[in-house]
Amino acid sequence: MKGLAKGDLETDTRHLYWIKELGNMAKSLIIFKENAVARQQAESEKQTQTADQQRKSQYINELISGFQKNSNDSISQVNLASTELKTVSKSLDFSATDMQDQSKTVTDNVQDTSNNVNNAASAVKEMASSIAEIAQQASLSTDIAAKAKQKTNDTVLVIEALSSSAEQIEQVVKLIEEIADQTNLLALNATIEAARAGDAGKGFAVVASEVKNLANQTARATEEIADCISTIRQDSTKANSAIREVEDIISKLSNSSLGVATSVEEQSAVITDISQNVNNASKLSTQNTQSMNEVGSAIDKTKLASTDVSLLSAKLNSQVSRLENDISEFLIQVKSV
Repeated sequence: MKGLAKGDLETDTRHLYWIKELGNMAKSLIIFKENAVARQQAESEKQTQTADQQRKSQYINELISGFQKNSNDSISQVNLASTELKTVSKSLDFSATDMQDQSKTVTDNVQDTSNNVNNAASAVKEMASSIAEIAQQASLSTDIAAKAKQKTNDTVLVIEALSSSAEQIEQVVKLIEEIADQTNLLALNATIEAARAGDAGKGFAVVASEVKNLANQTARATEEIADCISTIRQDSTKANSAIREVEDIISKLSNSSLGVATSVEEQSAVITDISQNVNNASKLSTQNTQSMNEVGSAIDKTKLASTDVSLLSAKLNSQVSRLENDISEFLIQVKSV
């Protein structure tokens, strides 16, 4: 009984049945023992259940902690990927803006090139006009040259007329010489006749008459000479006028040549402008090439950024899938507890 009182449930109570007086007490003690054993077993089972429950709780807590850690890691990586996506998005935006600027530059350069081409076309038209003016000047020079040739021919005719007048003068001079000879001869004959006749003047009268006729012929010849001289003077005047006209024509030719030279200078200036426009167009073409290269570089950057976005998107999807798998596994494990 002392042992039972101390809680020693291993105490042997079988010999108590031998004592009759203590039989009932022994039965009570046995019931007490059995109840105590039952309580101890119940307490042990309760402790076992409590330990199991604690283990399960610890296991669940560990699962939750692991899930929380994995979830936090996944979420952190998702956030990081999202941040990187934002950065890449900004890069794409900057690249797109850069491409727009480059595109605007190319457009402006193309417009400038078009303007220069238009200027070149205008310069070409101006050059064509100058060439037409040169052609007109050349045609005028041709006309003036033709007139000069005609005036030269007129001068030749005048000179020929002067030559003809000179021949006529020569003939008149010969006639005067003949008349002079005859006059001398008649004078001689008159002298002889006068000597013979003495006072008789018949022969002298005849001679005098002849001398008079010869004098008249001489006068007429003199008039013819005067007429020839007048004609020569007129022809000389005409020749002088013709020569002056030739000089005027030559002056006009000189002025025309000067006009041609001026037109050529203007044409040279126009050609210089065209050359400058061509050079400007070439420079703009080079700038266009550089701009296009920069556009190509910007496009390459955009492609790289797009690739990065694609990779980050795949990475984000992977993390999301991992998160979904972790959640599914966690739920399965929780359900199995």
